[in-house]
Amino acid sequence: MPNKVPAASQAMATRKQVDALRAYRDLESEICSIDHMSEILSDMLERNLTPKRNNDGMLAILVTKSELSTLSFAWNDVAMRASKLRDAFYAVERESVQ
Repeated sequence: MPNKVPAASQAMATRKQVDALRAYRDLESEICSIDHMSEILSDMLERNLTPKRNNDGMLAILVTKSELSTLSFAWNDVAMRASKLRDAFYAVERESVQ
């Protein structure tokens, strides 16, 4: 059976430290969700924002109304998830220092 008593040079984690570690670990799902959604958005941008050269040498990006709506949904979703993740991260930080 392993010895669960910490060595003299090791300190036991406080309850607050353990709770903070669990709270940070609980952010994993939100981190993975924003990672996946940002990959989806990146793929959509690469697929839909292909520039076309006009006669005057300028580049134009043409998207349908449906494509613009879908892109708008995706970038707003990523922005919302990022804000929620930031808020959750700082909430854990605030709780752990009180």
